[in-house]
Amino acid sequence: MVTDNNSKIDIIKLYPIPTQDSEEPDLSFGILGGMGGGIAFSCTMAVAAKWFPDRSGLAAGLTVFGFGFSAFIVANVAGYLIPVYGLVSTFRIIGIALMIVVSLLSSVLLFPPAGWTPAKGSLNKSKAQIAVRQFTREEMVGTSSFYSLFICYFIGAFSGLAAIGISHEVGVEIIGFNPGQATLAVGLFAVCNALGRPAFGLILDRFQPKVAAMLSFSLICISSLVLYFAGRNNIAVFIAAFSILWACYGGWVTISSASIAKFFGTVHYARCYGVAYLASGTAALAGPQLAGLIDAMTDSYIDFFPVLASFAVAGFLISHFTLKPPASN
Repeated sequence: MVTDNNSKIDIIKLYPIPTQDSEEPDLSFGILGGMGGGIAFSCTMAVAAKWFPDRSGLAAGLTVFGFGFSAFIVANVAGYLIPVYGLVSTFRIIGIALMIVVSLLSSVLLFPPAGWTPAKGSLNKSKAQIAVRQFTREEMVGTSSFYSLFICYFIGAFSGLAAIGISHEVGVEIIGFNPGQATLAVGLFAVCNALGRPAFGLILDRFQPKVAAMLSFSLICISSLVLYFAGRNNIAVFIAAFSILWACYGGWVTISSASIAKFFGTVHYARCYGVAYLASGTAALAGPQLAGLIDAMTDSYIDFFPVLASFAVAGFLISHFTLKPPASN
């Protein structure tokens, strides 16, 4: 398990960094932390994809489960440490602990021998196929399948990261939670985010990437519309809908990574997924910014959810008609 940037964001939201140099948190938290999370993510996903090419969905889901669940664990550990040691010392403690743990665990992250394939008895009999050829990064970006996956991943990440960014504020402003109750709700959502990753991995392995994508977009659309029409001061709707939105974002982390392996192979997986992962980075900028803009214009986050539903409809149609392996295009 390696901590992801969601856990760092939780800490920053609750405990702003007390520094007179505005560039210091940007460099340490933003640039170095982001690079570290991206490198660790790509390395672990590449290893999982190469060892389990026939079950890449479940392998990816279980791998990124650690990334998702770490937000729940690290944020709670930080909540205990900060009152005792202070914010800066807490970051030092967590950083040293992660350096030790990651260094030890990385020693077993090895690729299988050249030419290795799973035993015949373990091959998946589902509809989800293994890539028939190994694409280089340059070959991958020349296919329509890549752009279809990239757009779908962007929409899925856009929806999830926007929901993550406004969960606490919606709980306080629209539902009427106090800050402590809203924080507890966000902790529950983080667990749903983690659980959605292996769940969608199982669906992807059992069927096809586009089936998992269409299911995700359907759930995003329904949750967004229910929030818009029945979410005001409704605790049950808030908890259920945001749990689904967080779970679907977790699902897209799995869908995107497993689809790269199934569509384009595993030989050049790390380089290929590095390009696809740009969709998530772009969505991380666009989703929360648009939600904040709509809140500023309408004085309520509730009007953002019809926009989210429309994005989900577009994603459903794109995945239904175009999310196919290159040989099918």
